[in-house]
Amino acid sequence: MPLEISTTEGRIPSTALNRIFAHDDVFEALSIFFLGLVWIPATVLSLLLISGIKSWLTIASAISVILICVLWHRLFHTPLRQQELPLAATVIGAVLVAALLSILLPDATYDGLWYHANTILAMLHGTNPIHEQIADVFSQHYPKAAEYFAVVTIHIFHQFQLGKIYNFLLVFATTAYTASFFKRIGFDGLTNAMLTVSVAISPVAAAQLFSYYVDGALASLATLFILASVNLVFNPKRYDRVAFVMSASLAIGVKFTGGPYVVAVLCLLLAARLLSSHNQSRPELFRILKADSLTAVMAVILGVVVIGYNPYITNMEQGLHPLYPVMGANKIDILTANLPDLFLQHPYNRFQKFAISFFSRTEAGAKESASDSNAVKVFKVPFTVSKSEVLGVSKVDPRLAGWGVLFSGVTLSALALFLVTNPWKKNGALFLVLLMVLGTSILNPEFWWARYAPQISLLPVLLLLPSLLAASRLYRRLAYVVCGLILINNLLFVAGSGAIGYVMKTRINRDFAFVAQTGGPGEYWEFGKPHSPGRYHFEQFSGNHGIIICGQIDPQWSSPPAGGFLLSLSRDNAPLVSLYKGSCSAQPLQK
Repeated sequence: MPLEISTTEGRIPSTALNRIFAHDDVFEALSIFFLGLVWIPATVLSLLLISGIKSWLTIASAISVILICVLWHRLFHTPLRQQELPLAATVIGAVLVAALLSILLPDATYDGLWYHANTILAMLHGTNPIHEQIADVFSQHYPKAAEYFAVVTIHIFHQFQLGKIYNFLLVFATTAYTASFFKRIGFDGLTNAMLTVSVAISPVAAAQLFSYYVDGALASLATLFILASVNLVFNPKRYDRVAFVMSASLAIGVKFTGGPYVVAVLCLLLAARLLSSHNQSRPELFRILKADSLTAVMAVILGVVVIGYNPYITNMEQGLHPLYPVMGANKIDILTANLPDLFLQHPYNRFQKFAISFFSRTEAGAKESASDSNAVKVFKVPFTVSKSEVLGVSKVDPRLAGWGVLFSGVTLSALALFLVTNPWKKNGALFLVLLMVLGTSILNPEFWWARYAPQISLLPVLLLLPSLLAASRLYRRLAYVVCGLILINNLLFVAGSGAIGYVMKTRINRDFAFVAQTGGPGEYWEFGKPHSPGRYHFEQFSGNHGIIICGQIDPQWSSPPAGGFLLSLSRDNAPLVSLYKGSCSAQPLQK
């Protein structure tokens, strides 16, 4: 009996999406195009950096624009000629809205102001990280696919905040591909839309929409290559291999955890292929396995040797672990300082840590459980929501319960519906995708932290599928209610990240307006917060209210000298940097 999701029993009849997108491959093609908007600049720039060619940034920008135009022509001009104009208007409109939001809501996050900005600004100033060194260890040795895209985008449009639009573009790609995935199962219309949005706008992706963090990008990419691999086994179509290769290679090049996740999915894909091969002849099976192997090799080579040449290859060339600085003899401990005190006080294993996080309040931070008595306050009853939790979803990376204020409740409800609908027959694809989500998640020893295992947010949506396809109207209605709660849970992160972005924008304007009024427009040097582990690159706001920020000075003072203008730009309104008026042609201050 073939392993497949039943698509006939309890199917929800709707043809709304079919009428709008009549062409069979339109969702997949849209996904490939949005993926290409990120993948092409990152890949082209990486190849030019490896080659060491001069003027690599200008050349990468020109080539990227040309290839993106070619990609659009190949995807839509011939097969969708009559629909190309309205489709182009829709795509351009979505990208323009994303661009506007990215520019208007600045990144004021710790990592965004630190090593992400450091990497981007260093490359914009001409540093080739493959053949030269960026001073900061994290900027030099962390994967850079997102930064490659950002550098090309900023160079073309001269808007620093626009570089983080990759978060939106990958959400758009995930939306299109997820709509195709659920359509193949048998969901159309409103049901498909609810499921698609619940998956594509995941909590981690939503929380990081307006930042240079890359966990949200990995959340979108992991969803893409997991769904694409399931489609390859059970219901392959024209663009599935392309979607897998592009998303998997980008995931490897975006974050260190992307590589192990891709390898785990490839192993499960091969196992599922062999288990479902009993009705295939040996030549046919050999042909498919050959294609799967080629797909895997292309994804890994592009991810490790091309997009991820820095840091994977450059680390080995320097005698370091490929995953340095998070692994190897000289690894840097970046986790202990972020652990909740409850985890520091008890030797919990990875599953116990996840259980604690799962049943915790979303705003619970690293230092909120200082004792066993306080630890009780971290936990909550599922579906209960406090005012502080609603405010907690504005955090870019909440330590505990980072999947949302309703996540524990909706997951348990979805699991209960899953078990009572008897989904054990003819659900091979469903069990494969569940296994991939769970397998990739528990592979990470710190999967209690949502940003390290963002794909966990797929679980309640996937668990609802049998109920939505069930013959029982009661089960279907209950599943719709739970799906609606999942949407609310995820959209709270969109509102929270947007709200904090607006607050930070207000503070930026306030501080720079004060500097302009007091010190006058002109050129200023930046002095960073003393004893900070990283630097705060306020150069990204250069030009605001006529204030030109030359760069950072690094005198050996234990505290900032007098006469500067303090800028806060933090959630607690603490001062981060001081600006000192002077000429960009020389350092204005000397010890």
